[in-house]
Amino acid sequence: MTIRSARPGRLLVVSWILLATPAAAITFRVSKVHAAAMGRPGALAFVPVSSEAGRRGAEAIARFGLGNRYQLTFDVANAFLPETRDAVARVEARLAAVPGVKRVWGPSRLLDLSVEANGRVQSLPLFSGERADDVAWLQGRLDDRQDAVGWFIASDGTSIRMLVDTDDPAVLREPLGSSVDQAELPLLGGPMALQALWPDPARDPLPFGRHRPLQVAVLAMLVPLLALGFWAAVSWARALLCALAAGFAAASPGLLAPVTALRTYAFAVGLAAAALTLALCLLGALSRRLRRNGPLRPMLSGNLAPPAVIMVSVALLAGTAALSPRLRLESELGHETPFVFIDLRADLTEPVVLREIRRLTELLEVRPGVQDAWSVADLFSATASSDRGFGGIPDDRGLAAAILTKAARDPAVALAVTPDLREALITVRLDETSGFDRTRVIDGIKRLLVRNLRPALAGIDVGDESLPRPMRAFGRGMLAEDARLRVARLCQREGRNVAPEEEAAIDQSLRRVVLAPRLDPRRFRDDVSTEVVSFLEQTGLAERRVGLPHPAERQRLIDGLLALPGAPAPAQVAKLLGELWGRRTPARLLETRGVELAHRLVNARRLAIANGYARTILADANLPSVGALADEVREATLEAMGPIIGIPVSREAPNALVIDAAVVGAAASDRALAVAWGPRIRIGVLLAALGLAALLFLIGGVKALGYWPAALAPAALVLLVPAVAGLPMGSLLVALFAGALGGGAGFAVGFSPVRFRRAR
Repeated sequence: MTIRSARPGRLLVVSWILLATPAAAITFRVSKVHAAAMGRPGALAFVPVSSEAGRRGAEAIARFGLGNRYQLTFDVANAFLPETRDAVARVEARLAAVPGVKRVWGPSRLLDLSVEANGRVQSLPLFSGERADDVAWLQGRLDDRQDAVGWFIASDGTSIRMLVDTDDPAVLREPLGSSVDQAELPLLGGPMALQALWPDPARDPLPFGRHRPLQVAVLAMLVPLLALGFWAAVSWARALLCALAAGFAAASPGLLAPVTALRTYAFAVGLAAAALTLALCLLGALSRRLRRNGPLRPMLSGNLAPPAVIMVSVALLAGTAALSPRLRLESELGHETPFVFIDLRADLTEPVVLREIRRLTELLEVRPGVQDAWSVADLFSATASSDRGFGGIPDDRGLAAAILTKAARDPAVALAVTPDLREALITVRLDETSGFDRTRVIDGIKRLLVRNLRPALAGIDVGDESLPRPMRAFGRGMLAEDARLRVARLCQREGRNVAPEEEAAIDQSLRRVVLAPRLDPRRFRDDVSTEVVSFLEQTGLAERRVGLPHPAERQRLIDGLLALPGAPAPAQVAKLLGELWGRRTPARLLETRGVELAHRLVNARRLAIANGYARTILADANLPSVGALADEVREATLEAMGPIIGIPVSREAPNALVIDAAVVGAAASDRALAVAWGPRIRIGVLLAALGLAALLFLIGGVKALGYWPAALAPAALVLLVPAVAGLPMGSLLVALFAGALGGGAGFAVGFSPVRFRRAR
C-alpha cells in the first residue's frame, strides 16, 4: 500500500525552503571567504588559503620552484667508483637535453670548499678533482656534507639521486631509460623511482583513484537506499524528499570544507546520492508494478521505528559522541612524498643565524619519525679551514658570506638557498618505515619550532669589556649549554649512549673551556714553533728575502712570544719582529706583519685549548678520536670558547637578527587541511542532523523522530571504529562516513510515518 500525503505540494515547498536556506547561506559564506583559493597553484589546490602552510607554501614554491621538481633514484653497487661517477655525469647531461626538462641537479657538480690561511675561499670539483679517485677520501668528504648526502647520494654509496625540474613528468618516462642505457650506468636492477618533492593532486598519482571516494560513498549508501527503493512504497513527493535529505546529508561533511575543490566534490557526492535515491525509488516502483499479479510483499513505509532499533542506535550515537575527542582527521594527498620543508627567512651571512639553523637541523635529525634533515649549515662542516684542519661556521660575517657566495654553483646549496642569501630551506625526509603517525610527526616538528627556535637573536662578543658583566656572563653560560647539548645530539645521532657520569664529565670540561680554559704548555710550544716557522717562510718568499733567520734567532723569537702573558698583542709581536729583522725594517711593514702573526698565534692558542678539551670529551664519551664525529666535537668545543654568541631578544629590539620559520610541503599542507576541515565537518554534519530532524518532524511529527537516531547510526558506526582503534580518519573513511550519513537520511525519511493520511 502506498502512503500519500494530503498536501504534497505544500509539504514539498516547505521542505525545500527549510533545507535549501541553510545550504544557500553556507555556500555564500564559503565562497565569500575562500574566493581567493580559486586559481591557486596545483600543488596548493587542497590547502586552506588562510593557513600559514598555504600562504608560506605558495611563497616557497615561487622562490624555490618546489612545485614542479622531481627526484630520481638509482640503485647502484658503489656510487664512489670513478666509472659510476662518470656515468652519472653523462646521465645528467642527457636528461638536461630532453625537451620539457628545465634543469637537472646531480652529484657531479658538487664542490669541495676550503679556506686558506689568508682567508681566501677555494672551490674545486668534488667528483672530478685531484683526489676524486681516492674512494675513501671522497666518502669521507661526503660524510661531512649532510646536505649533499640528503639530496644526491646515500652515505653508503648504494643509491644516487638527481632532481629534475619539469612541468610534465611524462616527458621523462622514455628518455630516462634510454639515457641510463646510453650512459652505461651500472644499476642493480629494479624500477627507477620518480618522486615529486611537492605533489600536485591534478598531475601526480594519488594514494587512491580519483573517483575512489565517490565510489566508496555510493557503496556506503547503497544498502539503505536499496531497502528504501524495494521495501518502501513511497509517493513521488516522498521520493523527492528522500533524495533531498540523502543528497544534503551526504554532502554535509564537505559543504564547509576550507578549499573549493573539496566543496565541489561534496556537491558531486550530494548529487550522486540524490540521483541514486530517485533511481532506486523508480526501480522499486517498476518492480512492484511488474509483480502486481504475484504474491504481495509487505510494505514497511509508514510504520513506527522498532524500539530495539532506537535503543541500539541511541547507544551507538552515545558511544561515538563519548569517543569523538579521539577522532583525528588525516588527508593522504601528500603521502606520495616523504619531504617536509622548513622555510627560513633571515640574514644567512650572520654566523649566529647559521649556528641557530644548524642547531635546529640537528634537533630535527634526532626526532622520532625523521630519517634525515639537512640545511645550508651542513656546508660549513665540510669547509675545512687551513688554520685548524676542520670545518665549522666562522665567527666572521664576511668569511661566511664569501663561503656562501663561492658555493652558489654547488647544487645542494642552490636548491636550498636563494641568491640574495635571505631565505633558506631545511629539508626533512620522513622515515616511512618507522611506523610513526605522519600527522603526529608534523605536529611534533611544529612544536619544535615553537619551543626551541630562537626567533630573534642579538650577536655579542663575550670578550668585549664594554658590555655589562651580567650580559657577558649570560652569554658564556649559553656557550657552555649549547656546546653540551650539541655534543649530546651528536652522540645520539651516531647511536652512542652516554652514561650520566660521562655526561657530567663532558659538561664539566665544556664549562671549564668557557670559564677558565687551561693551556698545555708543551703542546702549545710545538704549535707556536710550527706557526712561526711557517710564517717566516711565507713572508720570506713574499718579500724575496735572501735567507731565513738563523735557528738561534728564530728560537729567540719563539721564546719571546711564549713569554708574553695571555694572548699576544699586535704591537708586542711587531716589536719582537723588529728585533729579529733589524732596525732597517719599515715600521709599516712591521705593523702589518705583527697583526698577521698575532692573529695566527691567537688562533693557534684557541685551537690548542680546544683540542686539549676535545680529547678529554672524546675520551669521556668513549668516542673515536678521528673522523667526522671527532671533528664536529672539536668544532663544538672551539665554538664554546666564543667569542661570538647569539642571545635571544625580542623582535623589536635594535639590531635584532630575526629568524622567521614556517613548516611547508605536501605533508604540512595535509595537516593544515585536516586542522581546518575537522571542525567544519562537525558543523556541517550537525546542520544536516538538525535539518533531518526538522524534516522528519514536518513529515510525521514526534512519531517520525524515532527514525532520527536510526538515520545517524550507520554514520556513527563508521566513526566508532577509528575512535576505538585510535586511528586517523583518512579521505576514504570520510567518504564512507558521508555515504553512510546520506543513506541513513534517505532511509529514515522514506520509512518514517506521516502526519496526514488520505481519507478512504
